[in-house]
Amino acid sequence: MFLHYFLLYFVCYSSFASGSILQLKDENFANEISNHENALVLFYVPWCPHCQKFLPKFSEAAEKLKDNSRPISLAMVDCENDGKETCNKYGVEEFPTMKIFRNGKFSKEYEGPRDPPELVKYVKAQLEATSLELNTVEELEDFLSKGHVSLVGFFESDSYIKVVFFKVAEKMKHQLKFGHSTSEAVMEKQGVVDGIVLFRPAYLNNKFENNSVVYTGDAETEDIVQFIKSNYHGLVGHRRHGFTEDFTLDPSVSVFYSIDYVRNAKRTNYWRNRVLQVAIKYKDHFHFVISDKDEFKEELKVHNLYQANMTKPVVLAMNFRKRIFKLKEPFSVEAFDNFLRNILEGKLDPEVKSAPIPKNNTGNVTIVVAKNFDELIYNNKKDIFILFTGPGCDECILVEGPFEELGGLMKGEDVEVFKFDIMNNSMPQEFPLNGFPAIFFLRKDSKDDPISYDGDFYPEDFVKFIAKHATNELKGFYKDGKPKTVKTEL
Repeated sequence: MFLHYFLLYFVCYSSFASGSILQLKDENFANEISNHENALVLFYVPWCPHCQKFLPKFSEAAEKLKDNSRPISLAMVDCENDGKETCNKYGVEEFPTMKIFRNGKFSKEYEGPRDPPELVKYVKAQLEATSLELNTVEELEDFLSKGHVSLVGFFESDSYIKVVFFKVAEKMKHQLKFGHSTSEAVMEKQGVVDGIVLFRPAYLNNKFENNSVVYTGDAETEDIVQFIKSNYHGLVGHRRHGFTEDFTLDPSVSVFYSIDYVRNAKRTNYWRNRVLQVAIKYKDHFHFVISDKDEFKEELKVHNLYQANMTKPVVLAMNFRKRIFKLKEPFSVEAFDNFLRNILEGKLDPEVKSAPIPKNNTGNVTIVVAKNFDELIYNNKKDIFILFTGPGCDECILVEGPFEELGGLMKGEDVEVFKFDIMNNSMPQEFPLNGFPAIFFLRKDSKDDPISYDGDFYPEDFVKFIAKHATNELKGFYKDGKPKTVKTEL
């Protein structure tokens, strides 16, 4: 424990010394925080591993913000030692927690990202006007020329959608620029009255999609937020380090090549347009993104795709079960199109590490490997009970005997028992693992919702769990797991 405390304070020592981070206590919190126009306060406890992991990021953000033109103070409160009363006063229950204060008063919970570049961007955005008023057509055009994704409201009256627009702007102003206009000339030029339009930056203009999208939904905050998220990047987004959270949806297709919108926008868009040509055909099946090959070279190296002087894009795709596929031939529109069609038709094998498929697999427990996992598990018409074993796991050895016995008990049932060894196989990413052994039950009609087993490792406990969750009642066991008795005539 002492080591944790030492490391925690050591990480931020330079920031404390330079004054970038204030260390506040119960005795001075109220007075100190009132001296700062804007403050981001981190509430933490020294023993928390998440706090220990986040502290270097918080310190890095503090260094970036200390010379900001408008003052933004970063502070810390130790909820374990000399800041307990302050933490209780502000309802801190989870760690780490951050809150924004203005002129000594609590303003709002920090709900932004936690990587330093995004954290800095979020905090700076809090100091800006929620939305910039655009009084002339020239002001609108200048606003849209800045190279940002923008959301602009055109309001003739104080309508409800105008109220909701400003709520969304306050919520998301760290992610995009907001502007609004009540000018008749501006609305006439745009052709929108009491409406909202999302504009993408000019450098992403292309012939495959409109550069602006008019919102047509209800005047509801969450609906508008979802509209922004769905249209922010267009058909093919540009992924960059520090801004990767927008690109976590599956199925996904990532195209890697040399991207430079500052010095070589023409060539950058040359390849993006070819990706768009195919993306528009498969937009209902995949989320598309372009990534700079050097910025994400470690990701490419994992799949043996990185080359410093590559002349054509390389492609990685991930299906909805997070299976990864690699385009193995040189990139062309035709090859890219065929690649995606073959994934959808199930004609390609994913990139996996796999043990050989067993030649003799007729035991009570079926051995499944990465190569045939989807076939035996997801294409199986029965319920599934599966054991995942890992390296150096003594309990995995202990559970194998009872699991083998269970396999015998399930013979003739609408349930199949499997074992998967991750030592020699790529682990399926859709299972939430917290250690080994790990056991899951998959109902045959809802296999994308695995049910975790955390009971004892006895055959009767396994049976009780299976009987409870089985799609159909077991033939040999009641719902409570007790065996059914067969009546015989005298």
